[in-house]
Amino acid sequence: MPLTTAFSQRRLNGLRPRIEELTARLIDRLAEMPPDEPVDLRLEFAYPLPREVISELIGIPPGHQDELHRLTDAVAQVGDLEDSPGLRKELRELLDQIIEERHDTPGEDLISDLFALHEKDGGRLSEDELFATIELLFIAGHVTTVNLITNAIGALLTERGQLDLLRSGQCPYSAAVEETLRWDSPIAYFPMRYATRDIEIDGVHLRGGEPVLACFASAGRDPHQYGDDAHVFDVTRPQFTHLAFGHGPHFCLGAPLARLEGEIAIKALFEAFPGMALARPVDELPPLDTLLGNSTRTMPVLLGPRAR
Repeated sequence: MPLTTAFSQRRLNGLRPRIEELTARLIDRLAEMPPDEPVDLRLEFAYPLPREVISELIGIPPGHQDELHRLTDAVAQVGDLEDSPGLRKELRELLDQIIEERHDTPGEDLISDLFALHEKDGGRLSEDELFATIELLFIAGHVTTVNLITNAIGALLTERGQLDLLRSGQCPYSAAVEETLRWDSPIAYFPMRYATRDIEIDGVHLRGGEPVLACFASAGRDPHQYGDDAHVFDVTRPQFTHLAFGHGPHFCLGAPLARLEGEIAIKALFEAFPGMALARPVDELPPLDTLLGNSTRTMPVLLGPRAR
C-alpha cells in the first residue's frame, strides 16, 4: 500500500538531505532578520519547513504552491488569514484541481502512487476516497509537525537546563522530540466518540449514545505511567511510549517523518542561534483557536547573533 511505502525508511533516507537543505535555507533567512527584535518562529520557521516537505512528498506542482500555502496558512493558524468554512472549500477545490492535473503528469510522488493503486486494483479505492486521502495527508501531514516544532522550541527556551543537555551532547536532539511529544502533544483531543451502551468509566456514568470528547494528550502526564514528575519536561527521561501519534491501527503513518523533521529542525535552530531567548513567556502566548490542535498561535523569540 503506497501509504506505508510513502513513509518507508528508504524514502525518508532520501528525504533527509532535502529536509536539511530546506532547514538551512530557513536558518539563513532568519539570520538576515534583526537579532534584537522579536521574530515569530512559528510563522518563519516551524511552519514553512513541514509545509515544503509534504508538498514535495505528495507532489504539489510549483505553480500551485503559493496559492495552496496561502490557504493552508489559515489552517495552521499562521499569518493574518482566518480559517473558515469558505476557505476550506477553496482549499478543497484547489487540491482537487491539483490531483486532476497530476493524473496526467505522474511522477515519483504520493499522488502518482495512489493513482497507480487506484488503476491497478480496478478502482477498489474510489475517486472520492482517493481525493479525500490526498487532502487528509496534505493537511494532517504538516500542521501537526508545525505544532511539534513550535512546542519543542517553547519548552527548550523555558527549560534552559534541558537545552544545555542537548548542546553538550549528553542527550540527543531526538530525546527532545520524544519528550515534547509526550509532555506537550501536538494534538490534544480526538473528535467525538459515542458510547455504544451504558457504561461507567472511572466513576463517570455514560448513557448509550452520549458523545465523549477525550483528551488523550493528558495521558502523557499520567503519574501512574511516568511517575510523580510526569508534569516535568525532562529530556533524560527513559523513552516510554506515548499517544502523540495515536495507537494500534490508528497509529500515524507519518510519525517517522515528523520525528525526522523535528530533530533536524530544532538541532539546526539551536546550533545556529546559541543566544536565542523567548520574547514572551510561553504561558502568556495565545493558544490555537481549535479544539484538536495543541500549541500557541505564535512563538516570538529574540534570535541573538548567529553562531560563527
